[in-house]
Amino acid sequence: MQKKEITYDQAKSKIEALCSQRELCGKEVRDRLQRWGLPLEEHDKLVKHLIEERYVDEKRFALFFAKDKHALSHWGKSKITFELRNRHISAEIIEEAISQIPEEGYEEQLEEMLRKKLKSIKSGTPYDICGKLIRFGLSRGYESGLVIKTAKKIINSDYDTSDYGDEMDNY
Repeated sequence: MQKKEITYDQAKSKIEALCSQRELCGKEVRDRLQRWGLPLEEHDKLVKHLIEERYVDEKRFALFFAKDKHALSHWGKSKITFELRNRHISAEIIEEAISQIPEEGYEEQLEEMLRKKLKSIKSGTPYDICGKLIRFGLSRGYESGLVIKTAKKIINSDYDTSDYGDEMDNY
């Protein structure tokens, strides 16, 4: 069954309403237009209109995205950067959005998240537990050096690691 194509005016009304409700970037708009069946030759024209009318603003999108993902989803800078790149946001805008994430409390947020994760880890040697914490922190998009330092700090404060000295130095 072939998908029914949407007209330019229908797509314009629909996407303007959507952009009025939430921030979208150009890539997300194009993806939706394609899913709706709007002919490809109409995409550029409609995106240009949305940008001119300020329905779509990549910088505004990136700033809100970075702020929300860090504050609400507890994502680190690396994951936010990756996701913004996937949405074809320029490097300059990404850099500005990432710089808006406050340094104050950033490490503490990671430590709190890793301590919470530690409670769900059932068993293992301090070395194994540290590895699990590191993998978890990296999956949340925090920088590797910061994750390793924080995981070691937690393990060293909560466990007797004297028997694992050489192993723990591997992290």
